[in-house]
Amino acid sequence: MVYKELLESVSFSEIEPWLYKMYPSLKSSMGWMKVHYDMLRMIGSKSHTNADNGEITIALDEEDGETFLTAYSLEGEVWECALAKEIVIDKKVKASLPEIAACCLWHSSFYGFTPETEEECFRDMFGYDSCKELEYNRELIQKFGGVVPSFNQLPSNVKEKLREMATDEVFISKGNRSKHKQAFRKKLMRLHYERMVVISNFIISFLSFRTLKETDISIKDLCDMFFSTAFKTSIIPSYSFDEPDIDYLCNIIGQYNMIPQMSRLILLVVLNKDSRTLDEKQKERLEGLLSCYNTKYCKILFIQNKSLKRQAAIYYAAFDL
Repeated sequence: MVYKELLESVSFSEIEPWLYKMYPSLKSSMGWMKVHYDMLRMIGSKSHTNADNGEITIALDEEDGETFLTAYSLEGEVWECALAKEIVIDKKVKASLPEIAACCLWHSSFYGFTPETEEECFRDMFGYDSCKELEYNRELIQKFGGVVPSFNQLPSNVKEKLREMATDEVFISKGNRSKHKQAFRKKLMRLHYERMVVISNFIISFLSFRTLKETDISIKDLCDMFFSTAFKTSIIPSYSFDEPDIDYLCNIIGQYNMIPQMSRLILLVVLNKDSRTLDEKQKERLEGLLSCYNTKYCKILFIQNKSLKRQAAIYYAAFDL
């Protein structure tokens, strides 16, 4: 049995209890794990020859006196190639198929649940020029009449939060005051640039697919997000086999609370078709999803991206001002 066949043989409802039991830290990410499971079942597999002979070995490992299940040669593997690998179970393992599937899902999602989250993980691991990227975004936003504030123009509570984060991450001996201040300032500005890049990327997503004249949200409204005291954004894609993509997204987001509760929320619904083709029931589902969040301000906007083929995605921004 290869990895893809394993996932096709057990439902997520069978796997989910084992994920909670084996990996308690996944509790807040269970919705993402469901998306990962659905994605793997939908994408194709691709065989290749490498040092592990195309096998995933399920074995028992031990750390700090605790024995646990592990899946060798799966973590970090290209998903299409992982799906074609044969599952080989060590003789000492007495686990059920749902338990083995839970172990495999944990390892295959280690660096990300979707292509988007995997890319974010690798950017964080290997670094990127956030200062240069912010300058590029700044120029683009300015062309549309927007303003990207400098660090000194941010609210004092936002700057203080960034300073606290920088302090926690800088470990220089107290005796070397000069190096400590230099490292602190460098880390502080890096955190600032990274925060501004995340927010500006969301703003630019509006500019990439349609003009703001087609919406009732202004570039100033969007740029207000730079002054938010808390900001969270992510792209949640649909990997639906037998239900409409909007229903899939509303169900999984609602069931697993995948969007954090904040005072303001913008949903950018990405479709492969004109939003006018959505039936009233689907529009009501989206409105119902928003009603679950006690927000002071909420907005649903639609953009078209034909590269999605039959899929859809929700790109959200939740923030406090």
